[in-house]
Amino acid sequence: MAKFCTKCGAELKDGKCPKCKDNKEATKTVVATSNNEIVNNLLEVVKGTFVNPVETVKTYATEANFVLAIILMAICAASAGIYFYVFVDEFINTIAGLLGGFGSFMSIGSGYEVPFGDVFVRVFLYIAVYLTVVSGMLLLMNKVVYKEEVNFKEMVSVVGMTSVGMACAFLVGAVGLKINFTFGVVIWVAGMIFSTIVLTAGSMETLKLKKDKMVYSLLASISVGLFVILYVLPKLFN
Repeated sequence: MAKFCTKCGAELKDGKCPKCKDNKEATKTVVATSNNEIVNNLLEVVKGTFVNPVETVKTYATEANFVLAIILMAICAASAGIYFYVFVDEFINTIAGLLGGFGSFMSIGSGYEVPFGDVFVRVFLYIAVYLTVVSGMLLLMNKVVYKEEVNFKEMVSVVGMTSVGMACAFLVGAVGLKINFTFGVVIWVAGMIFSTIVLTAGSMETLKLKKDKMVYSLLASISVGLFVILYVLPKLFN
């Protein structure tokens, strides 16, 4: 299994990075070179997200793990598609139940089929775009504004590794919606908060930015990402 530097992504030689002067933490990052290794690393990231989230992001969020990050972002987008399909379906059923006294509405609500394909594809696209925009904005803020030596693959890796919490929130939340609608929403909100905290702490540790810079960087990135999916994309698809 090939090992790569956690800072620049270069392949290690005798456990040391040929490019970086400081090699103390170089041996911590492992990059998948086969399908089995990708799966193993993916499982380690998922486990580490809940056991030691900051250290996991620091270890795996490198340019060399770009492919793994893309896979995790795709899983997050797919999880969101499932969650919002279940959300819409359960929301309609809940409203129909609350207004059960209105026979005409009840009959309409109970007979309506939520189109899984349409909801899943649209939400998948929205979340994929959101994560990509956040990565791009992090690159813009850190490279252009703060003059840090970073690249797009590194930013995608940071966002990808921290999207695990979000993906789990979507999946667990979807199950929660089937049990109780409010319970499912609460799980999703809690997961989003957890994911944001991990993104903030993990980014600070990985990018070595000061707290104030990281706060402004994430605030701008998330705000632009939300603007794109809540305003720009709906305008394009309607």
